Amino acid sequence: MPALRFVSSWHLPGTAQDAWDAVVEHPEQWPSWWPAVQSAQVVETGDDDGVGRRSRYRLRAPLGYRLAVWTRITQAEPPRLVVVDVAGQLAGTGRWELVPEPGGVRVDQEWEVAPTRRWMRLLAPVATPAFRWSHDRAARRGEQGLARWLAAGPRRG
Repeated sequence: MPALRFVSSWHLPGTAQDAWDAVVEHPEQWPSWWPAVQSAQVVETGDDDGVGRRSRYRLRAPLGYRLAVWTRITQAEPPRLVVVDVAGQLAGTGRWELVPEPGGVRVDQEWEVAPTRRWMRLLAPVATPAFRWSHDRAARRGEQGLARWLAAGPRRG
């Protein structure tokens, strides 16, 4: 099945470095601010910029289904750009670009992923609008959670 493409932009308080620290440097803290992320664990550290870092996530979509995915950073230009390969119950790539803007930072996300679970592949031709709604809702809630988390002063390390 062709990959599904999901695009979203987050508008956050703080600097690109603040957002980079939360999104890239400390993915294990995602469950504390992103409701769709049930667990996150760094399983390989990668180099100083994070290239090679592998993380494992357990996600719960707003529609109720669960996903297990792994990411591996393939490109990192701190604090501006990170690109990952995605594997597990979704397969493809993700890209986050952090752009300073008045009053904060914009985080542009683009995911090109294909479901690997049989039921998702079978339903994708008719369920793509539902998958898109689910992604958009999860992303919106992630943006809101991270904005609150950053405004409160991120807990690092």
